Amino acid sequence: MLNATELHNQAMNFAEEAEFERAAGNREQAKELYAKAFELEKRAAKEFESRYDMEPTRSVLFRSAASLAMECGDVRLAEKMIAQGLAGEPPEEIANELRDLLEQVYFQRHLDVRGINLEPNELQISLTGNEIGFGIAKSDAVTKRIQDIERLLYRTAERKEERPFREHGPTPREITDNFSIYLSIPRAASYAVSFRVGQLKQKKLPGMDPSKEIIAELLDCINLIESKSEAELKLRIPDEKYRNHFLQLLKQIKPDGNRIKTVGFTASLGGREKRVLVTSDTGDSLSPEAKNRNAKQIPSDNNLSQNIEIQGLLRYADSTRQSSNKIRVIDKNGFTHKIEVPVELMDDVVRPHWDAEVKITGVHKKSTITLVSIESAVR
Repeated sequence: MLNATELHNQAMNFAEEAEFERAAGNREQAKELYAKAFELEKRAAKEFESRYDMEPTRSVLFRSAASLAMECGDVRLAEKMIAQGLAGEPPEEIANELRDLLEQVYFQRHLDVRGINLEPNELQISLTGNEIGFGIAKSDAVTKRIQDIERLLYRTAERKEERPFREHGPTPREITDNFSIYLSIPRAASYAVSFRVGQLKQKKLPGMDPSKEIIAELLDCINLIESKSEAELKLRIPDEKYRNHFLQLLKQIKPDGNRIKTVGFTASLGGREKRVLVTSDTGDSLSPEAKNRNAKQIPSDNNLSQNIEIQGLLRYADSTRQSSNKIRVIDKNGFTHKIEVPVELMDDVVRPHWDAEVKITGVHKKSTITLVSIESAVR
């Protein structure tokens, strides 16, 4: 009979295989492997169920089992594992991790529309975090995310219309007219609002509803990013500018781990409810397109190129002239950094940070810094 250590080691081996299969896009195989890992880890944890003197081993095993249950999509089992882990005397750090997992369990339930029937052209977003109450939220924690989701919806509509990527200027009038977006009042499910995408005045093909297609496309692409399916994402969004824009904008919507801890989407598609959870590491493992472009130009042994991080005040954004997409960031020492921005990121990703404290990740080659990602420094 296997002891707890052997059970745990086998569980971790299955979990590692599951992660590999998920990264390869084999979701069903990954789910089966996670289920095997959970059963083994649960058995290992149960051996310590009454061993309250064996901390932190006891609580660590129950935390691990709860995480694997979440990967399997069984929030009830995860809840049980968390409760058993907290029933002992776990170290404060492990206890907090168990409480964070419990918040994720509750959030999965918040994703339920709770008696509200979503129309096929509606998309619900739910948020939880330290600045989110029961049907109330601090404005600056949610307003930009709502605006960014609207931008993603409109850009997805433009892409589905097979339009070239719009580098500058507002969303075309024919898009905003045909794909009008409406916002519901907040609902008391953590904090939840719905986007309703208006119907096209003239549909391209009989029986097709482009508004549903936009929502389905948005959720499918988020799923591919969450599952780290970079190759599939490239097939789904072959245009490099659209792809980089989608990835970078989604990274601004994702949780920051404190003010906003969870972000989730719910939609009714084809008569079935579809849920997508955006995690705090969304997009981090996918190579940013701006970085890829520089990697093609810079030999790996070129000592003049390096990754760079800058924090400071964004005071200048210039996209008024062709080939002049540049920003200037003033750091705490008063030094001004000039940074080139890929054209697809200037309007929707960079410009909203105007006159704010930001963190910049870029690639420095000779005298030029090219932006890879930008985020608010206030998290």
